[in-house]
Amino acid sequence: MHPRPTADDAPNDRLDDGRPAAQAERPLLIRLELIEIMVGAALCGVAAWFWFAAAAIDDEGGPGIGPDGFPRGIALLLGVLAFLMTGRALRRLALGETGPVVETGRPWGVLGGICLVVAFPAVMQQLGYYPAMGLFIPALLLAAGYRNVIGIALYAGGFLVFTRLVFGLILKTPLP
Repeated sequence: MHPRPTADDAPNDRLDDGRPAAQAERPLLIRLELIEIMVGAALCGVAAWFWFAAAAIDDEGGPGIGPDGFPRGIALLLGVLAFLMTGRALRRLALGETGPVVETGRPWGVLGGICLVVAFPAVMQQLGYYPAMGLFIPALLLAAGYRNVIGIALYAGGFLVFTRLVFGLILKTPLP
């Protein structure tokens, strides 16, 4: 709940979450092409990872497409599209046809969310799905600026119960 404004408070002196406006993060301004280049490079890396990880899938050597065919096809498609996205951004920069500047109002929250998503697989491998997700959801909500402790607990608990019901009981698919 937000604190009640007093007569001394001007309407714009507080952020949406009740903090003083002086505590606001400075927005991050970045060209759209730079974002596309960074995302494209990251997706090319993910595509390469998928490609080489698919090679580790055991194949009994039967005729036709083996079990590595689908993941390698996805990796190839992802890599080609990421390469095209990066190339298009580089072309626009070279021709001086730049797009808009993108403003991120909470850059530290975005960076925190990215770090959490990157760290999640390693944490899940160490702790298992349910404990890792039990830590991940509240941390991601906090990084996003959501501060209602009861809401965080209800959302995280509800999501864990939902995934247990769907995957564990209905689909009979164990999660790691």
